[in-house]
Amino acid sequence: MFHRNSALKDFIVGLFGVVSLCFLVGVDRAHAEAMAQTNSSPNSVIHLGVEDGWPPYANERGQGLSTDIIKAAFAVMGQEVTISVMPYARVLRDVEAGHLDGGYNVTRQTSTEKRFIFGQFPILTASASFYYAADRPKVYQTARDIPSEARVASIIDYEYGNTYESQRERFNEVSVARQQQVIRMLLAHRVDVGVMFDRVVEHTLAEMNLPADILTRGAVNHTSDIYVAFSLKSPEAKKYAALLDQGLLKIRENGVYDKLMQGLAPAGDQ
Repeated sequence: MFHRNSALKDFIVGLFGVVSLCFLVGVDRAHAEAMAQTNSSPNSVIHLGVEDGWPPYANERGQGLSTDIIKAAFAVMGQEVTISVMPYARVLRDVEAGHLDGGYNVTRQTSTEKRFIFGQFPILTASASFYYAADRPKVYQTARDIPSEARVASIIDYEYGNTYESQRERFNEVSVARQQQVIRMLLAHRVDVGVMFDRVVEHTLAEMNLPADILTRGAVNHTSDIYVAFSLKSPEAKKYAALLDQGLLKIRENGVYDKLMQGLAPAGDQ
């Protein structure tokens, strides 16, 4: 009886060992496959779209801080990227249609999360405020304070945060393609308020040779995490998002990201 129980015990222990080994092999294989998704040598070019009117993040040639960061992040992972420059609204349409693998300078919020795939990490963070003509300042603290039927200038298909999205149907919104148009409408008193990103306003006023105090900056409307939005129709979208995340972590660790943010390193300086 003692020997039989001992043999049974040895059989059970051995069987458990075999099952455990199979489980571990399965886990290791699954882990290896997942890592291969992002760590294998890239075998395709990622095609991204960028808008042509959001300097200093992306200018009419697509050049700017956002482009530099994305190129550096993919380059450090050995991934080739091509970039097409077009109006922002078309970037979003082409990504949704699957004509582009992704597009960038997209705010991650409720409305965009339904349309695109995002990685874990933003490429940068940008704040946007309410702007007024200097001779007609207002005191709106949030989009909820803006009166119904107020004339509000915005950029076509831009995202301005969840609070603004919940209120925008109340406004007499005038959407245009360029930041310069928003500024000109404010100065001509054709609109009551404009929502613009702060660094973009500084850059655009300088380009237009206008003094910084010609507009009054009010309260911050929102601070956006700016991402690359990948297409739901791209079979590689999740892989590309994970690859970008790894690249962003690497350029933060090696100091390239900080240099780019300070304007010290050219694109591709690894």
